[in-house]
Amino acid sequence: MTDKVVLDAPIDGVVKLKKLKSGRVLTMKFAPTDIPYLGICYNFGAWPLTGEPATWVALEPTTGRTDRLDECMKLGSANILKARESKTWQLELEIN
Repeated sequence: MTDKVVLDAPIDGVVKLKKLKSGRVLTMKFAPTDIPYLGICYNFGAWPLTGEPATWVALEPTTGRTDRLDECMKLGSANILKARESKTWQLELEIN
């Protein structure tokens, strides 16, 4: 099974992923005013289609409500940049 959901980012901008067997923790910190959504994508043996099946979870801070620009435009969450315009944000990672 493979799927992805996109949620509103947590108010404090802190997200943790913990591996229960080892106790290792990945912590992400970001400003939800800059990165307002969090995608959680997971795969439990459904991909790749050939070779050894993989199991993983991905945390994906994002500025859009979906992976598709046309859907983000309809939902009002697309970032439109003018020529030569840029946008920056910060993401802090901690691995223990």
